Amino acid sequence: SPESLRQLVDQGRAKLKSGVVLIASRGEDRVQILVGATEDMVVRGIHAGKIVGEMSKVVDGKGGGRPDLAQGGGKDFSKASEAIQRGISVITQQSAEIK
Repeated sequence: SPESLRQLVDQGRAKLKSGVVLIASRGEDRVQILVGATEDMVVRGIHAGKIVGEMSKVVDGKGGGRPDLAQGGGKDFSKASEAIQRGISVITQQSAEIK
């Protein structure tokens, strides 16, 4: 469920203390994607909403949200790994833009 996935993101952020959590999960008939960034990463310029938006495009869907927590999804679960890789690329790009 989306609530369970949000709890996993929160647990991941708590364990990381500094970082970004990406989750892609198979729902009933779609891919669910959640991204959570720790507060220090948000302050440094990471935006979970932009990351999840790009990831959702890969799986033929949409997404967005706040800088610290965002969700989205799409129809094509076969591209979930590709969506995670896209998320990592966006994080790398956003990190490079951090001053």
